[in-house]
Amino acid sequence: MGLALLLMASCTKEAPLEEGVVRFTTTVAPFDGATKTDLSGRAFAVGDRMKLKIVCPFDDRTQFGETTYGHSADAFWLFKWSGTDWSVLTAADKVDVEGDYRYSAAPNLYERYLAQQTPYVFTASSWSENVVFVSGGSRYSQYNYVFEADQSTEKNYLKSDLLWAQSYMQTGSYNVHLSFDHVMACLRLSVAGVSGSAVVTLEGMPDIDQREVVVGDYYAARSKVNARFGYKEKCSCPLEDNGKVLGVAVNSDAQGKAYVKPLSEIPFTGVYTAHRSGDSYYLIVPPSSLPARARVWIRDGEKRYSYLLERTVFEQGKLYPVNISAE
Repeated sequence: MGLALLLMASCTKEAPLEEGVVRFTTTVAPFDGATKTDLSGRAFAVGDRMKLKIVCPFDDRTQFGETTYGHSADAFWLFKWSGTDWSVLTAADKVDVEGDYRYSAAPNLYERYLAQQTPYVFTASSWSENVVFVSGGSRYSQYNYVFEADQSTEKNYLKSDLLWAQSYMQTGSYNVHLSFDHVMACLRLSVAGVSGSAVVTLEGMPDIDQREVVVGDYYAARSKVNARFGYKEKCSCPLEDNGKVLGVAVNSDAQGKAYVKPLSEIPFTGVYTAHRSGDSYYLIVPPSSLPARARVWIRDGEKRYSYLLERTVFEQGKLYPVNISAE
């Protein structure tokens, strides 16, 4: 009997983590104002992608984790959610990781030791598109979040939900927790008196369809590995803007660099299409202050209804319920 207990113990004992090799735990905070019955926004879905930037802001030397030795743009570490943990992207994920006209695996952070005695900052965000472009004869490959104005499909709705996290560690660590927040806003439109095939759109919003939305990172200015048109140029910001939406990225061939255009300078001519889930319609919208009230249009067969939103200011991370009756 003693031998049997010993065998059971040896079978169930977990192997210890190799000290120094980084591992991640992640959580997603719900939208402020969301209920338990709202469309998913509390966890990652299988296949969701995360990019991670590591900066040691108080050391002028390049520490382990701050570089991928040229094997990814801006020294980003690229992962996908498997359902239980974050795995490294492979060539099968069809990302031109190195900008060399082929799909390849991302560099593996799990093979690195981050035990240097200096503060580490881990900044992560979700991303949805491998954006490739040519400027000045050079080819650039980026891993960007791209906003979708047409969110009628669940896929496009979830792609538009930008998540961002930052964790500060006193030294290199092999156990890093990333707590993700929603940095866009969300509208939940409850429309009574329409059929299940009704289409709901919102007019008068910032026209940012297929544009990269940029989130500020105070520590980006201390990034040691940077590409042109890249992270440091776009995301550097004062401390008060850390973790906030700065605007949309603009790649300027004339200036040979990227810059951010604030949402207040974007035309408010955008038309967004909502995604239906259950009895409600959902829209991810950028945090912004509108010059005029946006108009909701409801198209149900031959019937047309419109409604002016009372709110003109949308704050990041918040969900706004709107009740509309088409009866």
